[in-house]
Amino acid sequence: MSISHENFTIERTIAAPPDRVFDLWSDTAKKRRWFVDSDGPEWTTLEYDVDFRVGGREHGRWRHKDGSELANETIFMDIVAGKRIVMAYAMMKDDVRLSASLATVTFAAKGEATRMIFTEHGAFLDGNDDAASRRKGMEWLFDHLDKQFQQSETTS
Repeated sequence: MSISHENFTIERTIAAPPDRVFDLWSDTAKKRRWFVDSDGPEWTTLEYDVDFRVGGREHGRWRHKDGSELANETIFMDIVAGKRIVMAYAMMKDDVRLSASLATVTFAAKGEATRMIFTEHGAFLDGNDDAASRRKGMEWLFDHLDKQFQQSETTS
């Protein structure tokens, strides 16, 4: 039984003001498009619900094409509209706990764009996951966030 404590930060510049980028996290339908339904042929969404408020929870469960299941349980610890989100979350694969993390997302104006910074402080359990793999997954999700934002901008 081991725990690896690892941290990482991802910074993105998105061509929109902070309140509009924050909206992609706070609006359930918009978040679902980039966070849940962007999985393509690799994953099928089995469950997803979110109560975006301080003390609220987010729950998701997905099945990989190989039959394995991944689950995410999140509690929102702090939210300041257009500025920051602080959340604690745990990841499981086939009912084996992979990690428990504290993550923050901050949004700051950078000219007419937004500097979005995601920082994760993870406790990766028993060699089942690590910061490099998690970072890769988060970067992939943020690519979809950026694409979703661009799509919503062209249809607004």
